[in-house]
Amino acid sequence: MVAKHFSKFFARGSFLRWSQKYQPLGSRDLGGELEEESELREVEQEKEITALPPKEACKCQIDDLAKIFQVDLETGLSELSVLQRRVKHGWNEFVVDNTEPVWKKYLDQFKNPLILLLLASALVSIITKEYEDAVSITMAVIIVVTVAFIQEHAPSF
Repeated sequence: MVAKHFSKFFARGSFLRWSQKYQPLGSRDLGGELEEESELREVEQEKEITALPPKEACKCQIDDLAKIFQVDLETGLSELSVLQRRVKHGWNEFVVDNTEPVWKKYLDQFKNPLILLLLASALVSIITKEYEDAVSITMAVIIVVTVAFIQEHAPSF
């Protein structure tokens, strides 16, 4: 499979384009300059590309996204277009919004069925007036929940 991709790559002469693209300034020919000028005109003529929210983008077909973002699926973006878009939209990074408060994450640890069973046994101990057992069970539950919370969420602090 890799050989097939390389054969297509070499057949199109893409490797020649790369070697010609990064030559010193004095060694360029007139054809390369005309190509860059036409590429500059294309970039200038590009209509405004708006950012598409991920929830909407995942519902679109690949061809539709290529039209929206003005991208050729075979050749990709030109270097100038990449730089222009990077200046306008920034790097391709996700913004993670951590909206759930820490105390809620801690209380979510108590939803574990084994923890609920231990808390129920502490309640039974209180009802039967075994306060020492109730306190020891409750303290054990708090320690276990705290340790689990710290292990689970320590990297996000």
